[in-house]
Amino acid sequence: MISERRFASEFRSFWGQFLPLLTPSFVRVFNEAYRIDLTLLPLKGRLLDIPVGHGVSMHDMVAELAFSLAERAVQDSVSVKAVLESSSKFSSAFEKAASFLGKEFSELSLSPVSSEEIRESARIANQYFGCFEYLEEENILFRPRVNGSGFLPALVADMQVGTSLYEVKTVRRNLSGNDLRQLILYLALQWSSGDRKWETAGFFNPRRGLLFQFSVDHLIYWASGGRSTSDVFHDMTYFLASRNFEVDSQF
Repeated sequence: MISERRFASEFRSFWGQFLPLLTPSFVRVFNEAYRIDLTLLPLKGRLLDIPVGHGVSMHDMVAELAFSLAERAVQDSVSVKAVLESSSKFSSAFEKAASFLGKEFSELSLSPVSSEEIRESARIANQYFGCFEYLEEENILFRPRVNGSGFLPALVADMQVGTSLYEVKTVRRNLSGNDLRQLILYLALQWSSGDRKWETAGFFNPRRGLLFQFSVDHLIYWASGGRSTSDVFHDMTYFLASRNFEVDSQF
């Protein structure tokens, strides 16, 4: 088995065959054309561009804890503040974040995560609700599952918001080609199940307050050189399902 992140960053022949126009130039245009700066909008849940705080070093844990805090708040229909104030809710969110990253802390009190990092996680978690306000959608599912195929195991995406799939990137950098390929992989594998749930997709950067939205059909049309989504996704998933590659191969 191989992770979707490694598959997106390697196996260039596969991606070049099915999405030949998904080039660095395409990605640069994507970053400008599909970007919505939520910090400029008069939302009730006002979003900010949150810099990395002094003394914050566990960047991956801050990002994942923010995601888990927002997830728990949505699931329990409470605020992020309420999750923080409940020892059981917060411990559950913390353990989920640590587990996802493969970190093991014997006790929360012995965790190397600082109080400043927890506060930054909470600030980032609150940004999700400004995004949901903008999207005007209450049907929110964190960690939707996606069927695997071939040497790709069953996968877990980030957020389903209505009929859209969003990947979360809590980073300072722009989106990369690898980010796009990973998201397209989720879309293709879900399409192959016969129940196309996601007509639109995008990315949310809760640290910078940026949202990227696109029509799946339009993106695939331009990245593939004019082919339909159904044709491209059919060929991609058939290719994966019908071949048993060595995972060290790059096609």
